[in-house]
Amino acid sequence: MVRTITVNNVNEALSEALWHLKTEGVVTDSRNGAVLAAPDPVITTYTQPTQRVMLSALRDANPFFHHMEAIWMLAGANDVAFPSTYAKQIAAYSDDGETLNGAYGHRWRTHFGGDQLVWLINLLRSDPHTRRAVLGMWDASSDLAKTQSSKDVPCNTHAYFSTTRGALDMTVCCRSNDAVWGAYGANAVHFSMLLQFIAEAAGLPVGHYHQLSNNLHIYLDRPDVDRLIFRSTDRIDVKYQPDTRYQYWYMQAIKPLILPAEHYTEFLRDAEEFVSDPTGDTQFRTCYFNEVVAPMQVAHMAYRERDFEAALIACVDITDTPWQTACSEWLERRRNNAK
Repeated sequence: MVRTITVNNVNEALSEALWHLKTEGVVTDSRNGAVLAAPDPVITTYTQPTQRVMLSALRDANPFFHHMEAIWMLAGANDVAFPSTYAKQIAAYSDDGETLNGAYGHRWRTHFGGDQLVWLINLLRSDPHTRRAVLGMWDASSDLAKTQSSKDVPCNTHAYFSTTRGALDMTVCCRSNDAVWGAYGANAVHFSMLLQFIAEAAGLPVGHYHQLSNNLHIYLDRPDVDRLIFRSTDRIDVKYQPDTRYQYWYMQAIKPLILPAEHYTEFLRDAEEFVSDPTGDTQFRTCYFNEVVAPMQVAHMAYRERDFEAALIACVDITDTPWQTACSEWLERRRNNAK
C-alpha cells in the first residue's frame, strides 16, 4: 500500500521517512550497492513547503549547496562548474566533464525547445484552475532509449501544478528517490523554491507540495546514513527527533523570491547572470539576490579560503532567518572540526 507522510516541513519529513524505512524497509540491490527501500511508493505532503531548510546538526546538510543548486536550476543552467563549487562530488555525474545531462533547470527552461517556466506562469495567470500545468523533466528519446549511455538521467520526471483551496499546489513524481540526499535534502529545497517562484510569478499563494517517490530508499553501509538511521553507536530504535525551531519562526512571513514591485523575469535574469559569473560584481535587480544570495555567496567564498570569521560575519547579512541559521551553524561545525 502507498504510504503517506503529511508534515509541516522537511525536518519532520526526514524523521518520519527514516522511521518508515527503519521499520518497514526491504533490503535490495541497486547499481550503486545495497539499499533499504520502502516496499511501496511513498507520498510526502508538505503543508508548509517554504520551511525548506534542513536544520539538523546530525544530518549536517550543506545549506550553501542546497540553496545555490536551486538558483542554478532556476537559471536554466546545466554546467558542472557552478554546482561543483559547493559540492565537488557532483562532477562525477558528468558524461563530458562540463555538463550534466539530466540537469533539471536546463530541462525546465531550454531542453524541450522553450521555457516551460514562462509557459506555466502564463497559463496559470490566464487560467488558475487549469489541469494542464505540467512541467516535464523526463525525455524518453534520450533517457529511456539511451538510459545506459549517461551517468545522469532525471530522478524526478515531471511535476503537476494545480490551484486548490485558493493556493498553488505542486505534485512532483520521482522514479527513484534517495531519502537522505534527494527527497529530504536537495529535492525539498529546489522544488519548494520552484513552487514558490511559479506561485509568486502567477500571483497565487503557495499551497502544498506533494512528493511522490516511486522508490524511496537509503544506501546501506555508509557512515553518514548509519549516523542518521542507527544513531551511530547504539542502534536503538528510537525515532530521530527533528529540529523544532520552525515552531518559533512560523509567525514570520516567508521571504518572498519576487516582491510585488518586481517582475519574475528580473529574478530569472539575476539568476542567469549570477550563475554565469558568481564571483563578479553583479548589480542585482531583485531584493532576494541582494539580501540572501549575495551575502551567502560572500560567506561561502570566505569559507573556501578557510576564513571562518569572515564567513560567519557575512552570514549576519542573510535576511532569511532559516538560511542564516543553517549557514552559520554549518560553518561553526566546520570551524570547530578545524581546531
